[in-house]
Amino acid sequence: MKGPIIDLVVSKLFKDMDLFGVSIVLPLISSHARELGASPTVTGVIGSLYGFLQFFSSPVVGRWSDISGRRYCLIWCLILSAGSYALLGIASSPFLMFISRIPGGIFKHSQTISKSLLTDIVPDNQLSRALGYFNAASSIGFILGPLIGGHIAETPGGFYKVALLAGAIFLLNSVIVWYSFSVLVFRTNFTLTMKERFETSPKINGYIISYTGTISALFGFTAGSVSNFYKNDAKLITHLAILQVITLLFLSYTFSLNLFILWLTPLSFGSTLLRVVSARLLFVRGKGKDVGTLMGFSQSNVSIARIISPFLSGLALEFSASGPSLIGALTTMIAIVVLVIRPQNPQFD
Repeated sequence: MKGPIIDLVVSKLFKDMDLFGVSIVLPLISSHARELGASPTVTGVIGSLYGFLQFFSSPVVGRWSDISGRRYCLIWCLILSAGSYALLGIASSPFLMFISRIPGGIFKHSQTISKSLLTDIVPDNQLSRALGYFNAASSIGFILGPLIGGHIAETPGGFYKVALLAGAIFLLNSVIVWYSFSVLVFRTNFTLTMKERFETSPKINGYIISYTGTISALFGFTAGSVSNFYKNDAKLITHLAILQVITLLFLSYTFSLNLFILWLTPLSFGSTLLRVVSARLLFVRGKGKDVGTLMGFSQSNVSIARIISPFLSGLALEFSASGPSLIGALTTMIAIVVLVIRPQNPQFD
């Protein structure tokens, strides 16, 4: 029993640091691309490249983790992801930023492998609660990361410092894994939307993203209880999708920064629970077989949104600062229709 407990504790530590490394630099990429001369559409293309590569690499890396072991696969993914962020830090043009995202798009699967590891060591009847805690842990990284990244970004050469720091964190993560184990349209271009719509600074954006991270962390701990209360994950997913449509519509037509932040609260709540419940439904249906491969194909589906949403978000910003949230609401409505037409389990009513 000692081994699984150690794996679980260190996996939580790893996940905190992993999301911290991502969150310090991710909110700044769109703005930095614009500063280097990229249009909103080109900025969207840079963002879409990551999702495009993830679509193809996710099943391959997932299968790799099934065959070679989660820990071995995780170490190499972290090292190569660190290199990707280091290249991003020294990129001096939109084209070089585009190139720097290639290694990350191929090998940044640490979260997928971490979840696969979680299913290896946690019983099915405790999976919702465990996933909720892990999503809460990931939100802690998003609380601190944007704050620190936003402050550093406003210093001379700030983006380069932040990107290199992210690379160093991923490299450190690989060391932690080694010694301990032997361990999408609305949010895309979010900071660019905030800058275009409310003229916010990187520091203010950092505080806003940290606030949503705090909300996600708090609600992550309730995910297991909410799932057990519903006793029907498919119904819960549908209701959360409806909540997401409502909040995105309000966010589209809110022109007060304070009200905008207020409506981010239910959006963070709903998106946190959606991640937990959809992952649990996937694991239960997979019946514990080839979890890494299954997670990889699931990540490929998510990558479709990561391919389309940055480009679509950037294109929408050419016309309106409310465009991304309106598109997000529309696509969620389509998802609700699909869920109603094709229920996700026999108990759906």
